Amino acid sequence: MERVDLLQSLFERAGGAKEVGKRSSLSRRRRSRAGETDFDSLSLKLRECSESVQSLETTSFQMLRELSAGITGQSRPAGSLGQVAPLVGGPPNNTPSNGEQEDEEEEVEVMFETKTEGLGHGRKYNIAVNLAEGKLTFKKHGESNSSSYSHQQVLQLIKSRSKEQRLGILLAGQNRKDHNFINMQAREQFCQLIQLIRNRMKAGTGMDQDSVSIFVGTWNMGDASPPGDISSWFRSAGKGKTLPHALAQPHDIYAIGTQECNVSEKEWLSKIRGTLKMVHDMDYEKLASQTLWGIRLVIFVKPEHINKITHVQGSQVRTGIGNALGNKGGVGITFFYGSVSMCFINCHLTSGNEKCSRRNQNYYDILKGMGALKQRKLNQFFLTNQFHHLFFFGDLNYRVDLGATEIVEFAKRENHGSIFKEDQLRKQMEQKKIFVGFDEAPILFPPTYRFARGRRSLDDYVWVKQKRAGIRLNVPSYCDRVLWCSYPGTIIANSSYGACTDIMTSDHSPLFASFQVGGVKQFVPEPGRGLGSGENQTFIIVDSLKAKIQTSSKTSFFVEIYSNCFEGVQRGSVNDEWIDTQAGYVWPVWCGRDHVFKVPPIVTQLEYLEQQHILILLKSTESDESYAECCVSLRGLFAPAPVSVTKTLIHQGQEIGVLEAYIHVTLDHYPKPEEDLYSDLNFITADDSSDLDSGRNRAIAHSFINSTSNGVGGRTSSMSDRSIHHVARSSTHSSSSSSSFSSLTSLRSHVSQQPLPSPPVPAEKPPPVPISSPPPPLPKRRDLSHRPSSAQDSPHQPPTPVARKPESIAVTGRQESTALLQALSVTSSGVSWANKQAHLVI
Repeated sequence: MERVDLLQSLFERAGGAKEVGKRSSLSRRRRSRAGETDFDSLSLKLRECSESVQSLETTSFQMLRELSAGITGQSRPAGSLGQVAPLVGGPPNNTPSNGEQEDEEEEVEVMFETKTEGLGHGRKYNIAVNLAEGKLTFKKHGESNSSSYSHQQVLQLIKSRSKEQRLGILLAGQNRKDHNFINMQAREQFCQLIQLIRNRMKAGTGMDQDSVSIFVGTWNMGDASPPGDISSWFRSAGKGKTLPHALAQPHDIYAIGTQECNVSEKEWLSKIRGTLKMVHDMDYEKLASQTLWGIRLVIFVKPEHINKITHVQGSQVRTGIGNALGNKGGVGITFFYGSVSMCFINCHLTSGNEKCSRRNQNYYDILKGMGALKQRKLNQFFLTNQFHHLFFFGDLNYRVDLGATEIVEFAKRENHGSIFKEDQLRKQMEQKKIFVGFDEAPILFPPTYRFARGRRSLDDYVWVKQKRAGIRLNVPSYCDRVLWCSYPGTIIANSSYGACTDIMTSDHSPLFASFQVGGVKQFVPEPGRGLGSGENQTFIIVDSLKAKIQTSSKTSFFVEIYSNCFEGVQRGSVNDEWIDTQAGYVWPVWCGRDHVFKVPPIVTQLEYLEQQHILILLKSTESDESYAECCVSLRGLFAPAPVSVTKTLIHQGQEIGVLEAYIHVTLDHYPKPEEDLYSDLNFITADDSSDLDSGRNRAIAHSFINSTSNGVGGRTSSMSDRSIHHVARSSTHSSSSSSSFSSLTSLRSHVSQQPLPSPPVPAEKPPPVPISSPPPPLPKRRDLSHRPSSAQDSPHQPPTPVARKPESIAVTGRQESTALLQALSVTSSGVSWANKQAHLVI
């Protein structure tokens, strides 16, 4: 205890928080009255020590930020040094001469100390980043020789997912070398400087949004050789939601999944590469491929993007007889495109009308079995919470529970909604038995299975199949599907979803889907702001939690949170208390005197934090076993008072409960954010669920209404949370552009989360919880009596936005785009799309 007191005294002398000093004096008086040191006093001392270390760390980082202010273009006062002192780990630069100080073009250089790993021992490096000249200088510790490289020679900066301070640097003409910085913040600052140099060197070219266009295709080839021409597949031409020829631009990424493919991998790769060359007059590069018997997944990318892609991984899972045969199963490939993580899984599930439960089990077996795709830091999370975007596609083999002749009649009348109404996969998703949190674009095309080979008219469905065991009926069905699951708050827009009609060598038609995905740029602070501004008042605060978990276990729980915006894993305390339970459920509550979590991010800028997420894990104290998990976007949580959040909890992909929390991110100030980078996306949703069987040119579609990223409107996680809507089909009027969001101005797009352009208003009441019975109210925190109950109680909150009423719009011909832009454009009011549904009348 004497050592703890000494350490506490040192922190106080170094300028620790006054409040910490008061607590320390109080603890000494308590201990002197007690006359002895017990466990409670020791625990109190350790907590004070932890707070003091955090205060000292904050003070240190603030000093570094003040030193870094000059590197972002801020003018320096007369008599200041011509060189900036090292930010991280390096010795101070020598003071320049007076002549150098008077030079208007003074050299601005930032030093970093790193260490590389070798077979014997690592080598220490000093890396100098020269902002004025846009170059990097590498110098081994203790040596006089150095090597300099321009920013254009830095091909890749690869952030390690397992070690937070490690950064892989790939230079032109050199092998990749991993450098260990002193901490995660130093690594992030180095990346910011490199991005800052590149932005400055792009004189007049503007900022790259780093959005990416993705094509996903799936085709059961039926053990037959492909025809000579398959170009329509890659042009997204056929029936369904297709793109006009003007918008059929080359995609950045092509993910091609096949089943029952009897063509060799070399021949198939050559076929795809040649077709892409013919369609787009461009030589694509193969990124990766995975093959399991006849199941194959191939990823092609544009040559200019190959250095943006890192952390490529592949895996495969067998789900055939006894989970040993590879005739059924799945193959997956994951990678990072810049800072956006993506996962693609192509599968072939069990066939047969009556084997729906077996197909469900195949889905879970595939996701659980692809452990090689998981990020080491997030190994305890299910695969759907590992990536920004996960695409699951292939021959899923779910059938339609209707008679064959009835299906054909509906297809001839283009009444696809009545067919989709009886689709097995839709029913399973609606019951939350499978694909929790996944979305699918509207189905506006006839069933892709089962056609007579060589023919594709609606009279050419063949549903009688002769097998050794007898005659088997395979009704026309939507066996081939493309679904996706994305983090809340991310940008993803579906631009096409349909089936080809001129590729007829198999009894399945090839399926295509295309997407525009918003990028996560390497953040660079504004000039003069460095990593932060002013005193550090930025914290991610989890104020209180209440969970409903489906389990009969009576164990206690604790919480862990993970994120890329702070270092390490943050582990919370055991739940404070329990509230009334019901059979099969427990209700742990965290609402003690202190915050559940209060974590300072490595970068304190609003623009950076808006792109971040936190993953929450509820674990048992008895076995350290995960019981439930969820993902929360920080977008929309910037407020001085806690914001109500409601999220669906999952375990091993299945819905297991609900989490209610009060979370917010405090800032030095709450400025109005800049205009959204993707504000030219316009979203159309129809709210007409009265008749599932009506009419020609109608189809059943999911309602892609997502209000905010969290429980102030959580992203709907299953079909039961969405209504069934009719969506009218119409053509798209838009100018041609190459792989950019501007080409989608008038497309009907699905966005998993509308970015909020202004800080939200803390809800007076939590939103309704989607559970069978309402939970008891959250116990009032003993130390939160000052919490404002509404936005008006807080002087820092912006005025409450006024939601617009639903509108009915009649549009014809070329007036369509103008009317939609005027009536449905995203405004800066921050109103969620759940309050702005519109009826589209044609």
